[in-house]
Amino acid sequence: MNIDMLKSEIDTYAQMENLTKPLISIIVPAYNVEDYIGICLLSLIKQTLRDIEIIVINDGSTDKTGEIINLFTQDKRIKVITQTNQGPSMARNAGLDAAQGDYIGFVDSDDWVDENYYETLYAAVTKYDADIGITSILKHKKNRNKYNVIHKREKYVTRLKDKIKICEDKKHSIFYVWNRLYKRNVIEKNKLRFPAGRIWEDVTFSTRAIFYANGIVSVPQVKYHYIEREHSIVKSKDIKEKKIRDKEWVYTDMIKFARRNNIILPDRLNYVKSYWKTPFFKVYTGKYKNKITLFGLIPLLIYTKNEGENDD
Repeated sequence: MNIDMLKSEIDTYAQMENLTKPLISIIVPAYNVEDYIGICLLSLIKQTLRDIEIIVINDGSTDKTGEIINLFTQDKRIKVITQTNQGPSMARNAGLDAAQGDYIGFVDSDDWVDENYYETLYAAVTKYDADIGITSILKHKKNRNKYNVIHKREKYVTRLKDKIKICEDKKHSIFYVWNRLYKRNVIEKNKLRFPAGRIWEDVTFSTRAIFYANGIVSVPQVKYHYIEREHSIVKSKDIKEKKIRDKEWVYTDMIKFARRNNIILPDRLNYVKSYWKTPFFKVYTGKYKNKITLFGLIPLLIYTKNEGENDD
């Protein structure tokens, strides 16, 4: 979208009146996303639920991201925080510290959401007094689109194993933070923040949010649009070693948190460092658990390590 078209869209949908107190605070960390940030923010100022604030954290961008963000500041719901580059964890934490809404949403700056996204999520969480509402994720790839997460019906759950199940994607990951609406109280009461300087920071936040939530409701009518791009942090090949170290750190943190709170995690969430296989057996080597299976399906031996035991 060129700048003139973008300005025209902003003029049409920008809200010129100040809000006394927003219902929802939407936190958008942004770093060098000049090709995406306009579409992202347009999807937010177009929301059918108008009683929102949009907190954009310009995390030290060196391209035209800051200029594009500034085009949106005529909308009184846009609040811009400018900081030196500190990564998405600290950007989101800055947004959480500034948030005034009763509910919190996260949107990555290269993604976008349906226009009735927050109105629909808000209706569902208030209907059940749920601490978290969760939606489908449509992943936009270069050649095709597919659902990472799809919810076909509204369902409210309160048991931990059901909360974990309802948050999973097709690969059994539960760790997205941005296809959800959180009651702010559950975040502040439990001092939930993102670990500084870590990749895979969603793991730490999501694990605790799911555990502390009184209930989670799935919302089938709307979806979060996730853009897969080559130069995202997760896709980057330049920081391979850091990604490996941070992934082990956050998964270890998750398992330790589960142990402290007597949470029985599904076996699929055991962090697997490596495995080898034969035509008949697979041997998994995990941080806290080793496992031998027949054909990768039937468990023959599961060995759980003691706290602090060496992996070697």
